[in-house]
Amino acid sequence: RSGAAPAAPRARWETMMNGAAIMWFRNDLRVADNPALAAAAASGHPLICLYIHDEETPGLRRLGGAARWWLHGSLAALASSLEKRGASLTIVRGAAEAIFAALLESRALRSAFWNRRYDTAGVATDARIKARLKDNDVSCQSFNGSLLQEPWETATAAGTPMRVFGPFWRAAQAKGDPAAPTPAPRKLKGATWRNVKNVAAVSLSSLQLQPSKPNWAKAFPTRWTPGEDGARERIADFIDEALHGYAAARDRPDKDGSSRLSPHLRFGEISPRQIWHSIVQKRLSQTDAAPASDAAKFLTELGWRE
Repeated sequence: RSGAAPAAPRARWETMMNGAAIMWFRNDLRVADNPALAAAAASGHPLICLYIHDEETPGLRRLGGAARWWLHGSLAALASSLEKRGASLTIVRGAAEAIFAALLESRALRSAFWNRRYDTAGVATDARIKARLKDNDVSCQSFNGSLLQEPWETATAAGTPMRVFGPFWRAAQAKGDPAAPTPAPRKLKGATWRNVKNVAAVSLSSLQLQPSKPNWAKAFPTRWTPGEDGARERIADFIDEALHGYAAARDRPDKDGSSRLSPHLRFGEISPRQIWHSIVQKRLSQTDAAPASDAAKFLTELGWRE
């Protein structure tokens, strides 16, 4: 009656969650070619698939209206994919460091997995969280899930970062094609989330990511499909319909010549490795293959993103 949580539910939570692994989704909202998810699944521990809607950590860039609309659809698609594999997506909101501190206080975590961020605030936040996890004997592993190669893997002869794209791209290409993308886990061993102190799961709708009154995005679904399936459809359509002639059409505003993959990449619904190998397979195809110059130009644009 006082509002304090009784001891029994907390004990049940620790029994159900003891030894769980956190798979922390960020800008990698997909199940295929997701190295952190693959490693988390291979750990054998029950998984909490977690998305933290963090609008509190200083330095993190706030999402604009269109990006918020996209995020809603992407999270909904990810939740569906996870459920088909035996896990569920848990959404919480707040500062990531405070949330991990609360999880550590519960003493229920075995390990944590995530794909790296590369912005200044994200890198600093992740470093602090990783240090705190390790100080509490919680294993933590991070992976490259959003780049063809890590920033430090291609450098000048003196070991410094390259500042001009041409030499960078020639050096990167000299290493050959990136590793082939990996398939999605067929099954996931999901754990049941139970709220901890000051951290409660929330519904996707409670984030209020979609506009209303007015709904200025009502026409968006006629042109865009957020989510992993939408990303796969987009790359397939681009290869079939716009890759041929891309080198010239990409600069023509009167033509639908761009890939329109940018938001899918932004939210990690498709990886650059998946895109790369899709283009290479088309280039090597003996039937209706796009000219090599178009494929090469598109791969160069993918490299420019790096």
